[in-house]
Amino acid sequence: MTGIMLVDGNNLAMRSVHAMARSPLSADGVRTGPALVFINALSKYVRDEQPEKVVVCWDSGPSIFRTALYAGYKANRTSPSTGIDESKRTAFALIKEFLALANVHQVERAGYEADDLVAWYVGNRMSGERVVILSSDKDFLQLLAPDVQQIRLSSGGAPTDRWTVERVREEFGCEPEHLALAMALAGDETDGVPGVPRFGMKTALKHLARHDWVLDAIDHPSVQEHREQVEIALRLVDLRIPAEGLVLPVLPPFEPTRTDSALFGTLVSFLLRYQMDTIKARVYSGELWKEQP
Repeated sequence: MTGIMLVDGNNLAMRSVHAMARSPLSADGVRTGPALVFINALSKYVRDEQPEKVVVCWDSGPSIFRTALYAGYKANRTSPSTGIDESKRTAFALIKEFLALANVHQVERAGYEADDLVAWYVGNRMSGERVVILSSDKDFLQLLAPDVQQIRLSSGGAPTDRWTVERVREEFGCEPEHLALAMALAGDETDGVPGVPRFGMKTALKHLARHDWVLDAIDHPSVQEHREQVEIALRLVDLRIPAEGLVLPVLPPFEPTRTDSALFGTLVSFLLRYQMDTIKARVYSGELWKEQP
């Protein structure tokens, strides 16, 4: 049994939006497909992992400390709260409303990204507490440890893509804690993270392995020339460094809304309104979050 399931809410929600961009509307004109995909995906992984605690972590606007450190960080992206179209905004609102009614814990902090929240919980887990991170984002691989795994979200019925420390060693030839430095050397154009020109992950890993994972030991002229921006990039991507000022609540046990709960009627009304009949049936039978014998 897993101790904590940490869910990258924006990652799973955006995948659900893209998967159901042309789904039909409900009777009152709301596109409910993305919320259905999100609920079905989350509940599947909860049934599979049976975590004692579940938390969905959300972005809340730009990262204050990252944009202060480097103005180009994610400058080509839009804010999740102000830069998305109405269909995406509706999907996020429906998902968050369902989670609240289903008693699934959610966390959001202004000025911090979901990555920071997930990393905080990993860094503050109880000794021996097993953690699984649910996200397709490769940046979380740096957090893996013997008691921390990542499920990189699959689609189209593909098998679960589970990552462990051993798999990182096999795929990258390094320890998870080495990945942040390799990412800093490679940079990330999508996120606006500076790096060394013409350095991809393979090149970065090759040079670091050759020099025992010590940046100072790399004598490549391009690395020396761009040393300052590599150090900035490392501060941007290294999730093992605690986010300054971030303190999150202790997670409660996962206790989904039951039929005798005061929330149950409102949850059922929500599912009826948006014609989520299959979800409603599984809520009534108790099969949404846990396999029944």
